[in-house]
This record gives sequence, C-alpha cells and structure tokens, in this order.
Amino acid sequence: IATLALEPARPGHRTKEAVITVRSCSSLRLRPHGLHPAPYVHFDFFEFGQQETAAGDGSDPTFEQSFRFPVDMDSPEFSEYLKQASLTFTVFDENEEDTEAMLGRTSMPLAELRVSSSVQHELPLHGLQQQPAGAIMMSSP
Repeated sequence: IATLALEPARPGHRTKEAVITVRSCSSLRLRPHGLHPAPYVHFDFFEFGQQETAAGDGSDPTFEQSFRFPVDMDSPEFSEYLKQASLTFTVFDENEEDTEAMLGRTSMPLAELRVSSSVQHELPLHGLQQQPAGAIMMSSP
C-alpha cells in the first residue's frame, strides 16, 4: 500500500507537505531455490530525487514508512508535475544483484490523485519481461 497526501506544513501557510507512505507489497516472487526476498521499494518524487524504504522480509512485506516533502502549492512547476507525471514504484531484492534484483515495477499517474479525494488501487507489479510479479496497493485519502 502506498499513500500520497498533501498536508499543511504549518497552520496558515501555503507551503504543504507531500507525504508518501509505502505500506506493503503482496505476492512477490521467491528467489531461486525458494529463498525469500528482502524487498525494498524505490521511487522518485518531483525534485527530491531517489527515495527508498528499508528492506522488508518475504513475499508479502510490510514497510509502513513515510516520506515527507515540503511543496509550494502555488508553484507552477509542482502543479504541472502533478498534472503530467506518474509515480513509479520499483521493488528490488536487497539479496540480489544486477537485473535479478528488480522484482517488479508499476506506475500511477499523479493526475488521478488530483481529480479524486479518495483513490485506491491494487496496482500489479511487472518484471523485466512484463511478467506478473506481485502487487502494490496505492491509495490517497
């Protein structure tokens, strides 16, 4: 489950915080020989660069990790970003290297979060060859 919310940074100010909470994944593939993965979630958000959760455990990891970003709601750049960009989550296995490390990837257009006050989707993860690779839940309050 991943949540994106815009919250006031301080009462009475225009600056808000974009809060992205990565909660869990489900049905991730096992490593060779049936070993459990040590998955973590990676994403980029606006001008804040790469973000990663701590590693979880197994095929159905729980992360419950929040990332807070100060944003200016009146900024034309941020407004345009929300209209046109997608939030892409990539799940990696900390125990693997190179291309084997990617367990799955999915994206959701941020515009969907702007048009509805409540969005909840189970987003399928896909591997390098577009094979099913589990799921991540995306929701917005």
